[in-house]
Amino acid sequence: MLGRFMPLSDGDHGDNADQNSGDENGPTTVIHDSSGQEVTSVRVSLVFGSFFYMTLAMFAAVYQRKFGCRLVPKGASPDTVQEALGALEGFRLHTILVESAGADQTVSLTVLMRDGPEFKRMRLDLQKRLGLTKKPISPIPAPLLYYSVAMLGCMSLDQMSGAVLQEMLLTITGVDFDTLSVVTDQGICQMSYGDIFSKTKTWLHGLCQFATEGGHFNETLGK
Repeated sequence: MLGRFMPLSDGDHGDNADQNSGDENGPTTVIHDSSGQEVTSVRVSLVFGSFFYMTLAMFAAVYQRKFGCRLVPKGASPDTVQEALGALEGFRLHTILVESAGADQTVSLTVLMRDGPEFKRMRLDLQKRLGLTKKPISPIPAPLLYYSVAMLGCMSLDQMSGAVLQEMLLTITGVDFDTLSVVTDQGICQMSYGDIFSKTKTWLHGLCQFATEGGHFNETLGK
């Protein structure tokens, strides 16, 4: 297995809602954005939308686009920001360790991830959408799989890989996807995590072309 998913705190991937929520008086660290507004779990949830996780860099960029101000004023300590976000109710920090292919080194990536009741609700919705709650699990239509993968979280493509996708899918759904059957235009098959990642990128490229080039159907959308 190329990737290793390591929580920064003990927990059971969403079943303990208060594991990072600080003491009974709330988070130990409070931050304010550049407009002076406190960065609360409600504001963070609005930025997340339907995503399960975001890298900190992506979160800061989307926060600025949504609220029209920087996540924190210039000069704020990244460690302080990270600590405060991870302590918010309903969220937690995780570090993904990925072994670089063909290189004797490990890359570390920290993400901010949903936790608690909202995480469990969204996880159940995803499991039902993909038919993972039924046994045996029926073959999943490829476009539905690609859409679901694309909507898991927000990070740059150069940070994502089959190994990262493997750990995120396992953590969020509890299901090993390379054992599942997928319905494509070529028939029913099984895909590696690398294949799922690659085909999802191709599908998204076709979807973007469909949306930006006058709605002309791209055959890759149905594969």
